[in-house]
Amino acid sequence: MFSWIESNSHAIEALVSFVTVVVGCITIVLAPLTWAATRAQAKAAWKQVHADRVAEIFKTLRRFEWFVVHSGKVGPDKDYSEFGNISLKGGKICEEYLDLQEAFYLSRLISEPLFEFMQERMHEADGLQRIKDPEIFQKKLREFHQNWDVYKLAEKMRDLQ
Repeated sequence: MFSWIESNSHAIEALVSFVTVVVGCITIVLAPLTWAATRAQAKAAWKQVHADRVAEIFKTLRRFEWFVVHSGKVGPDKDYSEFGNISLKGGKICEEYLDLQEAFYLSRLISEPLFEFMQERMHEADGLQRIKDPEIFQKKLREFHQNWDVYKLAEKMRDLQ
């Protein structure tokens, strides 16, 4: 066997060189394809993360709208604290409002148009606090309820993408 290897050593060296060149060529061809596939995967993953965060923000908007319109905790001359007047009675800020603030901050990380959209929502939400006149409060509450209609919010958020 050793004699065969010795007599065919040039052929074996040529075969090894040939295989090395083939493997090198395959590597050169596959490297850009692998890079492109990896990049496409990363882009798809980013889009999924983006979609998940937007869905999270949408859910937060819906919960806050329900809290404002249906919970009975929001009313004239109140703020978003557990006793309705944190400056006089203390207490903690309602979870729904804290979640809304968190969604607002999160939107900044996602996109500028979404952040601007959320700035408007925060302005509308804050505009309902500490309104002394019950009639003015009811008027603002109706406007809030119309602006925060689930279908309108979904349409606006879809247009941002």
